[in-house]
Amino acid sequence: MRLDSIELAWFRGAADPVKLDLGGRSCVVFGKNGAGKSSFVDGVEFVLKDGKLQQLAHEYSGRYQEKGLPNTKRPKGKTTQIQIAFKNGEVLTAGIKTNNLPEMSGANGVDMPSWDYGRTVLRQTDVTAFIEEAKGRKYSALLPLLGLHEFEVAAENLRQLHRELEKQAKVQFKRGQLATLAQKRRTVFGVVDDTSIASEIMATYQAECPKDTAKEIMKQCDEVIASFDAKLASLSDRHRRYSVFKSIAEAGVTNGVSGIRSANAKLAESSETLIAERLAVLDAAADFREGLTTEKEVDCPACGTKVLTADFAQHIVAEQGRLAVLTEAFDERKSAMSDLSSSIRRVKEGLGSPFLKAWIEESNKGALKQHLEWIESCNPDDFREKAEEVKLQEVEENCQPLVEAAKTESAQAPDEVTTLNTAKERAETAKQVFASTAVLAEVANAEAIIGYVEALEASVRDQIRARSQSAIDGISGDIKAIWNVLHPAKAITDVKLYLPQGDKAIDIGLTFYGTEQASPRLTLSEGYRHCLGLCIFFALAKSEAKADRPIILDDVVISLDKEHRGMVFNVLKDLFPDRQIIVFTHDRDWFTDLRQQLDRSLWSFKALLPYEKPELGIRWATELPGSFEEAEAKLSSDPRGAANFARSIMDGSMPMIAEKLQVRMPYLRGEHNDRRGGHVLLSQVAGNGKKCFQKKVSGAPQPFSEGVKALEDADKLLVTWANRASHDDIEPAEAKQLIDTCRKALAQLRCTTCGKDVWFSEATSPEWVQCTCGNLRWRYGKS
Repeated sequence: MRLDSIELAWFRGAADPVKLDLGGRSCVVFGKNGAGKSSFVDGVEFVLKDGKLQQLAHEYSGRYQEKGLPNTKRPKGKTTQIQIAFKNGEVLTAGIKTNNLPEMSGANGVDMPSWDYGRTVLRQTDVTAFIEEAKGRKYSALLPLLGLHEFEVAAENLRQLHRELEKQAKVQFKRGQLATLAQKRRTVFGVVDDTSIASEIMATYQAECPKDTAKEIMKQCDEVIASFDAKLASLSDRHRRYSVFKSIAEAGVTNGVSGIRSANAKLAESSETLIAERLAVLDAAADFREGLTTEKEVDCPACGTKVLTADFAQHIVAEQGRLAVLTEAFDERKSAMSDLSSSIRRVKEGLGSPFLKAWIEESNKGALKQHLEWIESCNPDDFREKAEEVKLQEVEENCQPLVEAAKTESAQAPDEVTTLNTAKERAETAKQVFASTAVLAEVANAEAIIGYVEALEASVRDQIRARSQSAIDGISGDIKAIWNVLHPAKAITDVKLYLPQGDKAIDIGLTFYGTEQASPRLTLSEGYRHCLGLCIFFALAKSEAKADRPIILDDVVISLDKEHRGMVFNVLKDLFPDRQIIVFTHDRDWFTDLRQQLDRSLWSFKALLPYEKPELGIRWATELPGSFEEAEAKLSSDPRGAANFARSIMDGSMPMIAEKLQVRMPYLRGEHNDRRGGHVLLSQVAGNGKKCFQKKVSGAPQPFSEGVKALEDADKLLVTWANRASHDDIEPAEAKQLIDTCRKALAQLRCTTCGKDVWFSEATSPEWVQCTCGNLRWRYGKS
């Protein structure tokens, strides 16, 4: 849908309402740096990006960018507003409410916020930004423009579902448990099958519980273990003392400390801060989301990023995915801290046994006294919450010596105790083996579901890659064609987008002087990278050819030389003949060139006055830069400047005119060909015009002697008065005559009937050009 106008009021650089009238036509707007051109582009971005500007995405602009969006001198009672009118008569109004949130209304038939910003607006800062991005960011930027964003969301959701299934099912943890049990089984029973273990338990059960009836295997294990516990409890104090020491010696303090250190090392590798707090907040994020009702945008409690309420759930999933590795390490540390707490409690409770009373009294007189005092005063539960390195060192310095002492005391076990403990251990291991059957089934079931989800994700990824490749192939064809227009020389060829190895990546390849390059950043200059950025934007915009949406360019030729600036607009005219194009530029020469080249029935041209102060805001100039009106404005105050300005207009216009009319000039060495002034070119055009310039008289083409005379008159004054104005004084009347004569000369080349320049329309013959109606003709084949 074509734009009819963009009106701003107290938005960015605008003060009282200022309107850019378009009337559905394409437009070129000139303004010096800071004149306020980009405020109109900001207004469009405000609508397309739901009330936000990318350039204001920083801490100083405020939560809702309220410190940057309104005019800094907005009076009380005035509202910040953007009004975009469409050619079909609908109007979209956007503004900022009293709570600083954006609001929009109107234009029900034009869903402007759904337009792709990346295909609609190109700013100076965006031209090379895409080139410089990492391939992962290129992928994220292009995917929505390729229409594959929903596929990526589906794939990402499946990936998060995969991780959540593993987390909920505790697959990794259970696999570890099963591996530990398998090792213990081999140690206790050797390489035997379940039937052999069951037979051994049955025999032990019949020996230990002969009066009980047969029961299933788990019950047999329980009763056998209970029988052995009862026998151990009935042993002498010496036997019980041994059992307590044995329990302390096997407490596993060392494993607990090393487990915590291992998890801490993984967490230390990350640059994330406040990991524990952030993970806790993420776990509680679902409850937080339930309370979101009226807020349109919230600060994520985990990372502080501003997120739309509608996107909050997906943002939390993405954060959980990003921190998944840290989550696993954090869970490992929590588990290790719990194990260490239990181990210390086991040591403390064992040392508190009445069977060790005599040993404790004796040890308090020796080297273990300090360690016994430490274990007596410590609280094992403290290690469930905190386990800094200094605390771990305390455990090693105080608890480990007590464990080593217990190992020494339990080294020589009474035979009866050894036998009972060994038998009990075999029964306990057997119970764990048969209990693991259910765990194995759970793991197998979870792995089957997880495998299915992985397969689904892989399928979606394959679809993304296939469709991406198809879309990229099409876009790459356009990029090559556009690049060849901008750079006819073949030094840099085969410019294309491609998918590198691995998922979620897109990059740009090319051939540089016969050598393939994986990235333009290796060899291309800034100007070439700028051209490449333009090519990619134009190709993406072309891929949306069915949508009649405008293309807005904001100072995008700033780093291009004159030759390439001209090529850029040739691309636009040829590639987007039916699209509305709005160009903002501070390049006076390019603006002048465009005024000469573009069809004024399709294009309008406007200029802004230099910006003075926020209270005045953006203002339109009544005269266009590079016009004879601007030269006339200098007559009273500076006649020399007025005359020189008229000559500069001719110097800027004649090279383009001579090129369009295919005027042949003598060859000069070096840059002299491009530096011919208006007089030299005008003289040649006037000379050729005697044979080449025709105008219809009574329906038949006749030599246009009046037009040729006007060209010759202008040339004479350029040689005399314009030259004198550069080196001496000139009277205002003389400067006025020079301006009028030059204006009349250029006017001869534009048809008064159709309003088109003589070179506007190609005729059937390759030997001439003419205006649209054929009233004016230039027969360059006769020059």
